[in-house]
Amino acid sequence: MRRLAVLIFPFTILFLFALAIRFIARFFGAALALDNYWMMYLLFGGTLLFTFVSIPTQINAMTRRGSSIFKVAGVLLGFLMYLLQSCLVFELLTYWVPMSAVAKAGFALTTAILLSLYGIWNAWHLRIKEQNIRLAGLTKPIRAIHLTDTHLGHYRGAEEMIKIVKRINEIPDLDVVFFTGDLFDSTIQLKKECMDPLKALKVPVYFVAGNHDIYTGLQAINDYLREIGVRVLENEVALWGELQIVGLRYMMSHQGENNPHVRPGMPTIKSVLPQLPIDENKVSILLHHGPAGIRFANEAGIDLYLAGHTHGGQLFPANLIARLLFEHTVGLKDFNGTQVYVCSGSGTFGPPMRIGTNSQMTLLTLSPA
Repeated sequence: MRRLAVLIFPFTILFLFALAIRFIARFFGAALALDNYWMMYLLFGGTLLFTFVSIPTQINAMTRRGSSIFKVAGVLLGFLMYLLQSCLVFELLTYWVPMSAVAKAGFALTTAILLSLYGIWNAWHLRIKEQNIRLAGLTKPIRAIHLTDTHLGHYRGAEEMIKIVKRINEIPDLDVVFFTGDLFDSTIQLKKECMDPLKALKVPVYFVAGNHDIYTGLQAINDYLREIGVRVLENEVALWGELQIVGLRYMMSHQGENNPHVRPGMPTIKSVLPQLPIDENKVSILLHHGPAGIRFANEAGIDLYLAGHTHGGQLFPANLIARLLFEHTVGLKDFNGTQVYVCSGSGTFGPPMRIGTNSQMTLLTLSPA
């Protein structure tokens, strides 16, 4: 049954995309009073195909041309998402507010452009979210930054990391930084100058890699981070004050999980956590890129699980769909005594936009329970 679902899923997606292209083509074809809509099918279908081909093939492009193609494809993909939604809204509105095909098309196009521009602005407007978490076993408060999903690549580089470090250093009485992966998403920014700003942080930094770090160059990333004093954790436990910090490589929760980012047969959260020397008498914080295997973390006695990866869904309506794809999408929840916090991250992937979510890092205040 699972194999059948895996086979059916891509065809279902293709069918839905075909319906979307047909709808948009006819929507604008009617506004232009075209006798047939083949020109519109080619325009919108070709644009969507361009984005789907360019994003995966150019993500690790090292040339200006390849980088430009990736950037254009990302913006176009986000724009097409909001063009479709805008067309649907104004098509429905005509049932209550009569308007011509030209007016509908004009309103839909303008709305999609404005939403795209807002999404780009919002994605670059980094916020610091504050979250209080009470942990039994602590004797004094700890102030920590949870940073994740910076996604340095075609859209973001060293300047972004300098800005983030500056913001962190401005926070008073900060104790530690927990970085849960996806520092990079493209090799074009895999440079020491992009990681060098982390040297300016005034507090210890603990890092676990994400799936995009693996695609970009995991060994180079980990080696240089260690060289500049960042504590990289790879399936190990580090002691810091009253905390034991458990850091995992990016992995699936268990062998039955359908995770396209991890090869079958690799170690899992279920198999790795019981092998680690986790002291049940110490407060434990688990760092893992994605919020997977929460029940296995709970069985291992983890008090707080920090993760990213989801981007909170990044773009409406994906932020609603993400709730169906992940055990926990964003924010804080309690699972049988294990508190799970997922940060939506400071960067973006694909469209350089955020609508319905914010680019953020989280200031955690960990207090005695």
